[in-house]
Amino acid sequence: MTIASASFVGKVQAASMVVIGICGALIVIALFRPPPKRAMPQELKEYNERTWASMTKGGSHLGQASAPHTMVVFTDYECAACQNYHLLLRGVESQLGDKLRIIVRHYPLRAIHPSSTGAAVAAACADVQGAFVAAHYALTNALEAQKALDLTAVADSARIKDKEAFRSCMASQQMTAALAEDIRLGDELGIRQLPAVYIDGQRSPFPPSAATIALRIAPKSAAK
Repeated sequence: MTIASASFVGKVQAASMVVIGICGALIVIALFRPPPKRAMPQELKEYNERTWASMTKGGSHLGQASAPHTMVVFTDYECAACQNYHLLLRGVESQLGDKLRIIVRHYPLRAIHPSSTGAAVAAACADVQGAFVAAHYALTNALEAQKALDLTAVADSARIKDKEAFRSCMASQQMTAALAEDIRLGDELGIRQLPAVYIDGQRSPFPPSAATIALRIAPKSAAK
């Protein structure tokens, strides 16, 4: 091989190494660069907005109705995890009541919780008389103790004034329809575990702690 040929081969090899190095760098960048943020399709965005509007329309609530943030909780009064979460929410309500409205939607697991449907209707009927909060915790305490659902005891604990109206409400088609709408919403959302929690339109992968809720609602004050 002549000196000229050797020089040419050397240059080709050097150029090849440069090309290989550039290709390697591009591959590394492609692998580790975060994917571009895609805009949400308009149809999906509109669907999410309609669904959130349905979730926040009606229902019973804890906290102030005019609060700037909204949390929706699908629950079952006989579900042990739900009962524990209700007690946690009592503290959240006390701490963030002026900042957070907690809407309670009912998703009774009727196949395994025989009292859950009656408890959900009782809570809604108590709400008609402005006694939802008291009834909500009375139902939680009663069923947490694995007691049979005693509507008279619930009405007494919640200090429901018109007991006859409460009993009539329990048998009304209006409340049955309202509960059916909660269940329909839960089915549409594909709920697989309870409690299911949504905050300002976003579903939490698991029930958030009181500290996590505070950070979501008031990050500056919670961090102090």
